[in-house]
Amino acid sequence: MTRRLGVSYYHSKMPVHAAADFQVLVDGGMNTVVLAVSEDDCYHWFPNMKRIVQAAKDAGLFVYWNFWGWGHVFGGEPSSRFLNEHALHRQVTAATKTSLAAACIQDPAFTDYLLEWVRRVAREVPVDGFFIDEPHYSFIVPDGSWTCRCQLCQARFEEEYGVKLPEELTEEAREFREKQLLAFIDSILGTIKTVDSTKRTAVVLFPFEEGPVAAQAGTLRDWDRLASVPTLDVFGTDPYCHLVGLPLSWAEEIARRTISIANEHHKRSQLWVQLFSLTSGSEQEVATLVERYSDLGVDEILAWTYRAAEGTTIACERPEAAWHALLRAFRSTKRTRRVPRD
Repeated sequence: MTRRLGVSYYHSKMPVHAAADFQVLVDGGMNTVVLAVSEDDCYHWFPNMKRIVQAAKDAGLFVYWNFWGWGHVFGGEPSSRFLNEHALHRQVTAATKTSLAAACIQDPAFTDYLLEWVRRVAREVPVDGFFIDEPHYSFIVPDGSWTCRCQLCQARFEEEYGVKLPEELTEEAREFREKQLLAFIDSILGTIKTVDSTKRTAVVLFPFEEGPVAAQAGTLRDWDRLASVPTLDVFGTDPYCHLVGLPLSWAEEIARRTISIANEHHKRSQLWVQLFSLTSGSEQEVATLVERYSDLGVDEILAWTYRAAEGTTIACERPEAAWHALLRAFRSTKRTRRVPRD
């Protein structure tokens, strides 16, 4: 099967306009689109979101559905309707018991809400797969501590470990949070497969395991734990080296590790390249990463986001230059590389 190449998309809620954009992707050598769908998109635009999915499929694209920023426990900038309506079901910091703008992943009020939408989309929308983007705890913690230490999390920790959940981020606390995050991901994947086992499931993890942000976000340090989950089809990460100020070699090393782990567990591998917030002159470096990922044998190469986020607050400094650099790299990659397995 041809390697999957594509971008994320959240630019129009009108099917006729989205269809024109999808033809741009196809003409640019892409075969995949990741629809970033916010909570408000589902509340206000759900009929059109279904039509947009069909328009993408009619264009010949493989369609992933992304629960974009839901509850602020996935990657994404949109506001969360759940958080607006549920002030008492949020993550709580350990140090000062501050309630944050992020849902607690153990709270049934949130998990029931999310999984019901997962079921509905899997039943009603002709998507090919689901993309779970950067599942995490909040790392925007004003008191410098960590989350979540709400009553539900404290009770579950005490039940499992026989002691109170500490205010310090001890090794036991980190292990507990990672286990809960993995269980949360597993519940989403299992729900999808229960409704329709043919839907492809993809999860992208943060590309780092250590450091202050990694600790606060509850990043999984043992990637094999996720890659071995039976209901997972695609294992990936997004080493945005330009965003974090690291060299291309760092992204390549992360890519090698991702592909190796995916292959070991007989999963497809997925890597993302940064097509937002790029400074002038760095556009070709992103194209170079596409070529290097291709040479490493990755199954899916995706870019965030369509037209280099032009017109948004995270636009590249030269969106046209960035967009066309990506198109050139994708056209070259699609012509010269094929992946022998689906």
